[in-house]
Amino acid sequence: MLDVAYEQYLKQPHATKVCHAFVEALRDANLHVESDCLFRWLKGEIQSEREFIGPLPPITPRVGDHWFDTVAMNQAVYLFDEETENHFWLSTSPVKTWQYSGFLRTAAWKVIDDPFLTVNDVLKSSRIDPLRLTDPVTHLYHAEASAYAQWFHKILCTEFDLIRGLSLKRCDLPANLRESALRLWDLMSPAGDEENSRGVIRISDSPLELQIEALGEWETHSDIGLLTSAAGDSPMTPDEYGTRTEFVIFKNLLDRNQFERPSN
Repeated sequence: MLDVAYEQYLKQPHATKVCHAFVEALRDANLHVESDCLFRWLKGEIQSEREFIGPLPPITPRVGDHWFDTVAMNQAVYLFDEETENHFWLSTSPVKTWQYSGFLRTAAWKVIDDPFLTVNDVLKSSRIDPLRLTDPVTHLYHAEASAYAQWFHKILCTEFDLIRGLSLKRCDLPANLRESALRLWDLMSPAGDEENSRGVIRISDSPLELQIEALGEWETHSDIGLLTSAAGDSPMTPDEYGTRTEFVIFKNLLDRNQFERPSN
C-alpha cells in the first residue's frame, strides 16, 4: 500500500530498501512526477534549470522556480507579493489521501481536553478510509488540516497566496485546482464572523474569482481539501511552529535535516 510505503520512508529515510520500495509504490500508483523526483534525489540529482529537489528549498530562488519537497512529497512554486513583501513556496496541488494517511501513520500526538472540542474523532482515519489513496484528501476538520501542515513545518494556504499562484503562467496550480474542483481550507478566519468559524476558499473559473465562505469549526465536506504553503527562506523550524496546535500536542516532531542525503 502506498501510504504504508510512505510511512516507512518517513521513519527510515536513509534505509535503501525502504526508499526504493517507496519509489516503486509511487510508480505502481502512476505518480510519475513524485517517483521520478524521489529517484533523482536518491541518485544525488538535486537541481536542474529552475527546478530543485530536496527536503529544504533552495537558498536563492527566483519567482517561478519550482521545489519538489522530498519530505511532504509535493511540488511548490516560489512566489513574491510585492505589496506585503511576503515570499513563500505554494504547493501546486492539493494534499492527496496517501500523503495525509502517511502523516497519520507516522506522527504521534495527544488531543487536548478542551471544552470547545465537540467531536471525538480528531485525527482518526475513519473519515478518509473510503477515499482512494490517490485522490485529494477531503472530509477533514479545519483543525486536522492545520495539524497536517504544521507537522510538515508548513501552514495552510490563504486567499492571497492563491491569487499570486493562480496569476503565474509557468505553474501547474490552476490546472490542478480545476481538475480537483475543491474548495480549500483557509489559514485565516473569515473577517467579521464568529470566533469559532473557519474560512474556506471557493475558486470559480471564467472569470477567475476567489470567494471566502464561513463554516462551523467542526464541519467536514467531501469537496473541501487542503493546500499548503511554506516560508520563502525555509519551512518553519520546530522552535518556530512548536509542538502543539489549537487542539493537538505532538509527541514527536518531524526533523527535515534527517532527510538530507550524505552525498548531497
